[in-house]
Amino acid sequence: MPPISYPATLPLKSLLVKSEFLLQSVLKYAQTPRCPHCGSARQTRIARKYGVARIVRCVECGLYFSRPVYRSWVTPNLYDGLYTAGFATDLPGDAQLEQWIATDFRDIGRDASRVLEHIRSHVARPAPTLLEIGCSWGYFLYQARAAGFEVAGVEIGARRRDFGSRRLGLHIVGDLGELPAAARYDVIYSSHVLEHLTDLGDLLTHLAGRLRDDGVLFIEVPNFDPRQFGARCFPVVGAVHPLGFDSEFFRTNLPRHGLSLTGIFATWDDVPDHPVEVSRTNVIIARAERSQRADAQTRSPER
Repeated sequence: MPPISYPATLPLKSLLVKSEFLLQSVLKYAQTPRCPHCGSARQTRIARKYGVARIVRCVECGLYFSRPVYRSWVTPNLYDGLYTAGFATDLPGDAQLEQWIATDFRDIGRDASRVLEHIRSHVARPAPTLLEIGCSWGYFLYQARAAGFEVAGVEIGARRRDFGSRRLGLHIVGDLGELPAAARYDVIYSSHVLEHLTDLGDLLTHLAGRLRDDGVLFIEVPNFDPRQFGARCFPVVGAVHPLGFDSEFFRTNLPRHGLSLTGIFATWDDVPDHPVEVSRTNVIIARAERSQRADAQTRSPER
């Protein structure tokens, strides 16, 4: 298996991010933060970074996270102000956008046809609905719409959200709460987004509530598994990726949020026929459905 490698922010802006992160690590060194998922203060140290920052694992839920969890002092929204990751954050000009569309986004390595084919096989409806969490400026949603999905997206970056709405004609909101209250989806999809969150909280519960009774949730994240990869995976958790997930996290925690895990996969080519107990590649793809518990809560008179 080749060495694990992960993308980083571009140098100029990442310098400020790293400087802030290091200073916060010094100032908050003695503080014990609560888990960004379950709120527990019980954690074990996994690694030290830059001498003062740490990677810890929550004893209660198994989430890995950076200590401290970085929040920028100079911008209220890191992903609009400081975070850059090439095509995912940089908005294309007219000619560039036309070229990318004409080549099905192969020029930036984001041809989604294979992923959409696997997702489509899970849905029986002729025009399934799809919600993408963290859709950036909409390059995946654009392709999903062309493939016959009715699409919507959630994106916290205002510039990218506006670009996708204006230039690609996509329905993109800034928060799950901005979607119509009654909206339910056949597919909810999130790729390399959860690791950026500073507060996972009840997100998974909210996603379960947005699925149709026969809907399916796909979550793809970097595989952060120190027990399997050792120090090679440590670079993935830090300032811009405060959270780290291993396969066990999804197996343990999805049921706590009204979701039933129906498969962990190491690649999209393995979906749905070749689930694994533990992903041994750079990524984890988790497939889940609403559990009976979530269905009961939805039908409950109190709700």
